Amino acid sequence: ITSTPLLQIPHRYGLMMSRTVKEGKKNKIIEAQQLMMNYCYGYPNSTILLFPYAPVVNFINHGGEDDHNAIVRWSTMKKPHHNPPWLTETVDELAKHKKTGLMFDIIAKRDIEINEEVTIDYGVEWENAWNDHIESWEPPPNSEKYSPSYVFNEVVSKIRTVEEQKSFPYPENLQTACFYSYERYKNDKNNPDKNFAAGKIGEGVTAIRWKYSRGLLEFVFLRPCHIVARDDAKMLYMAVMRNAPYTKDEEMIPKEIGNHFVSHIPRQAIRFVDKPYTTDQHLPNAFRHFIGIPDDIFPPSWFLEE
Repeated sequence: ITSTPLLQIPHRYGLMMSRTVKEGKKNKIIEAQQLMMNYCYGYPNSTILLFPYAPVVNFINHGGEDDHNAIVRWSTMKKPHHNPPWLTETVDELAKHKKTGLMFDIIAKRDIEINEEVTIDYGVEWENAWNDHIESWEPPPNSEKYSPSYVFNEVVSKIRTVEEQKSFPYPENLQTACFYSYERYKNDKNNPDKNFAAGKIGEGVTAIRWKYSRGLLEFVFLRPCHIVARDDAKMLYMAVMRNAPYTKDEEMIPKEIGNHFVSHIPRQAIRFVDKPYTTDQHLPNAFRHFIGIPDDIFPPSWFLEE
């Protein structure tokens, strides 16, 4: 059916992530596995994970032990794409390779009909873990208040200012973000705007006037912003721009500047985004489990030493 190269991850703890949250006056460290775990192949008595990165292969679902129509096998391709000697190495020896060199073939067990879904068997351990997850899962506290950002982007035409949000706040998991490039406009001395809604945010405030330029509405220029004023007649906004953890160095607004105001922002340049660690994939009880490598092809040299 298809083949896929594999990224070897010798030790699965490499997919662990941690963050610190405040609980009262104390800090609490929360550890969890990355979503990538669900797309990796592994084995119960081994630390190794294999991540397939060919197009589409990560959409192949579990068909069950009896109903799957395809199987996973080591590739028949030759070096450098697939290196059979690696299958006899230990996990520590495999970790020394600085490149990929293993491949899977996805092979049909029988003729597959037009429009029939291709499925494989994820293994008994995965299926048991999934069933346990379904039976024990409960929604987290205050889940009824959660609203995905994409819903707000579709239905909200007028965005509330920070002052308005004191009386009518948005859901706690959401924040506003603006498409803006500090690098493009910081040296534009012909671009001050001293008049836009000045009475609402204080006399004497000088703002940079938002201007569209090619590529500005790309994710790399999306940054947190606080809406401080709105021109209802023209449906334009003024916002205080903030830096994000992913903001490039040349786009960082220096701290010494203080509040960096930008005016005349159109609605299409403002988005609702989920605050960090608030989406479904970051739930503490989200499902995480690797896909099982079939018993009959798993290399004995990769087992944990007893």
